[in-house]
Amino acid sequence: MKKLFFILLFSNLLFSQTLRKLDEEIREIYNKISNSLFDIKLRNFYSTGFVFEKNRIITILPEVEEGETVTVYNREGEKFYGKIEGWDELTHVAVIKTQEDLKVPEFSKFPYIFPQLVLSFSLKGRGNFIIFSVYDERNGKIYIEGNTPPSFSGAPLVNSGGKIIGILRGKKYSFEILQDINWEKFYENRKEKGITDYKKYRMFLPQKYFLPELYYHEVSFKTVGYTYDYIIKRVNLIKEKGKIYPGFLGIIIDYEEGVGIYIKRVFNNSPAEKAGLRKGDIILSFGGKEYNNLMEFVDAVKNTPAGSEVKMEIKRNNKVKDIKVKIGKRERHFGKNFEEEIKEMFKKWFEFE
Repeated sequence: MKKLFFILLFSNLLFSQTLRKLDEEIREIYNKISNSLFDIKLRNFYSTGFVFEKNRIITILPEVEEGETVTVYNREGEKFYGKIEGWDELTHVAVIKTQEDLKVPEFSKFPYIFPQLVLSFSLKGRGNFIIFSVYDERNGKIYIEGNTPPSFSGAPLVNSGGKIIGILRGKKYSFEILQDINWEKFYENRKEKGITDYKKYRMFLPQKYFLPELYYHEVSFKTVGYTYDYIIKRVNLIKEKGKIYPGFLGIIIDYEEGVGIYIKRVFNNSPAEKAGLRKGDIILSFGGKEYNNLMEFVDAVKNTPAGSEVKMEIKRNNKVKDIKVKIGKRERHFGKNFEEEIKEMFKKWFEFE
């Protein structure tokens, strides 16, 4: 018994020493990059930002206009002003141009390993931090276990060497939760609430007031960030074009084994229709790359800025054709078309038997 007591005491001492060492290392990393961190205020919106180049800060903001003035606060609370140079609708990354020369932190490519720990720092609270466990990555997105406190949007994701490997955006819905829905309970809950108006719930993910179980963050949300490699590309586009929008074709697609990705519908007056794409066309390649995964193809289109011209290879009536399509920007009237399509696809969600 005495031996067991000393073993437990020794283990606790070692654990305490490990925690103290971890605390010291995290403080050291924070001190290393905190001169490159800033609090950002635009209108009534607050976020965190960090230096990307000596006179450019990047952050995450809702839609902004070029030339808007942003208030920037450093670690000591001193303020100066910057101008919005551009904004990316896909990622919500905003680039702020400053007159001041700022300290550029060290950056590193995102390491594709699982699992790993990264830190995220904000000046709010003077160095509060969160540890996230990164569990997946696809096309520049980092899906992270954990919740995002207010004002952490735009904060850097930092590795254990104190190098920035990405940027934190915030909470996003996880479509994987659809597999976990108890549909019987869903319908019962919906009937109890008397929910019959589809338009009120146009987002086809269930809302908290008629399926509250899905609102626990570990089930329905994932925190999302973007890799350093990916944001370099988006920032370069912003510097070139100012305001950039994700690509839009105006088609609904599906996948069939042995056939591939094919077009189920082409929307009127869409970039796809103007280019000559038709219902039933099998998509062989987009921009010179073949796709066998629906989401990878959708991401490829979104990652192509509006206004770009892309070559598509399609098969129609067993003949291969090359079609050049000018990628468009989604207009408001297309939103109504998609809403009707979604309403039809998820009809059973919004109609009582």
